[in-house]
Amino acid sequence: MGFIGLGYVGLAYALAFSLHGFRVIGVDISEKRLEEIKRGDIEGFPREAILEALKESLELTSDYSA
Repeated sequence: MGFIGLGYVGLAYALAFSLHGFRVIGVDISEKRLEEIKRGDIEGFPREAILEALKESLELTSDYSA
């Protein structure tokens, strides 16, 4: 499953599906945004949930062909 655009809505959906066992690829054109997500530094989202999803089944990329 993939989500294009990891703003608040896209990231919320990507995290929800990822934490419920789906393999998720999140795509965003902003490398800065991707780095913030990888660090878990997104206001309004629990850092632990982001890091858990990244460890388990959430993959982040700026490559649309993924």
